[in-house]
Amino acid sequence: MVIYVVQRGDTIGSIADKFGVTVFRLAQDNGLANPNELVEGQALVITYPYKTHLVEEGDTLSGIAQRYNISLMQLYRNNPFLSDRDYIMPGEELVISYNTIGKTVVAGYAYPFINSGTLAKTLPYLTYLFIMNYKIIDEGNLLSSYDDTDIINQALSYAAIPIMGVTAVSPSGEMDVEAVFNLLINQSYQERFIDNIINRLRTSGYYGVNFFVSALSESNQTLYFELLRKLSNRIRSEGYLLFTTVNPGFAFSNSDVSFRRIDYSDVRNMVDGVIFIRELRAGFQGPPRPITSVSISDELFDYLIPTIPSESIYIEIPLLSYDWELPYSSDTSIRCMALSSAVSLAYDVGAVIRFDENSMTPFFMYRNTYPLNQKDHIVWFIDARTINTMLHLAAGKCMAGASIWNIMIYFQQMWSVLVSQYDVIKYLPE
Repeated sequence: MVIYVVQRGDTIGSIADKFGVTVFRLAQDNGLANPNELVEGQALVITYPYKTHLVEEGDTLSGIAQRYNISLMQLYRNNPFLSDRDYIMPGEELVISYNTIGKTVVAGYAYPFINSGTLAKTLPYLTYLFIMNYKIIDEGNLLSSYDDTDIINQALSYAAIPIMGVTAVSPSGEMDVEAVFNLLINQSYQERFIDNIINRLRTSGYYGVNFFVSALSESNQTLYFELLRKLSNRIRSEGYLLFTTVNPGFAFSNSDVSFRRIDYSDVRNMVDGVIFIRELRAGFQGPPRPITSVSISDELFDYLIPTIPSESIYIEIPLLSYDWELPYSSDTSIRCMALSSAVSLAYDVGAVIRFDENSMTPFFMYRNTYPLNQKDHIVWFIDARTINTMLHLAAGKCMAGASIWNIMIYFQQMWSVLVSQYDVIKYLPE
């Protein structure tokens, strides 16, 4: 795999010729809706399959998979366009395999209202699907917003393990502080909370639970870890998996970034996996800054790994972009966008995408054209370079794999970078 940064004067055809690939493959691997709308500074993934198959008359996907001793899921991973149709055509080239360098576990977060087509295209890449549908409310009770039967069944049909997400934070980002506080200090609420989770696990297809630890601090860590210990004892004794997602409490001051120095050693034997996520919502407050930072992640994991086994930790890859009005103030308008929308915006406003080497994230600046309200803007997002560096950081530290926040909008570069280098581990039969 090669990552190429678009230069002034490049076209999709000239780049394809330069790297000896077809325009179709280049556009497909990067999810380009309009391949002629390239932006200077845009990152493109160029993949080179190790083995391919030219479809012949009478071929079927199951027959091709059997011929090469691979799973149907591998065919779907390597040829994502197959999820959009029920046929293959003679003369069509299918990727059988890449010359991968390792294996990894991949988890993705989604709400039950995810588009079924988006989910079908994404599930072949996932080991676990964390389904965000259960909110902690008063007295240890849980509130579910949607019927999750279909998404559980769809996950299982693609050999992705469905995990029940439990959080005190709403999809729009509001946290019920009172419900969390009361849960942490009240033993009877905790028993009801755990009973509610286990009852749901028993009556659904969930294989376990992902418990979101919200607003963890030095003052409440003992209470949180005691609740996590009780949850672990009950959940895991019944054969279910337990994950926890934690916001490490990043704090930003000018150019400096810090995180809460919590002692996580108690967590090491309680969970099957832990994910550290900086942001859990589309809504966002704070000054303009990179969506994620490889350097800060590196520092965080160096702090964590002596207390938590690296093979239990997942690196976060946030598929989000933010657009800030400048100059920033507490009243500044901040817009969340899909990653593809960020690149489209750069094209529309004629911006040049720049790259911050410290965080390994792209950004660009522009001025809107509203005559009565012209404003400068800065947009931070991630691209193939960010994803690639994060995956290699996780592999270098022998971490469990990657967690994707979130998969509600399909982003092809994420999966092209992944499958061209790593085999996805599936614990369920494919």
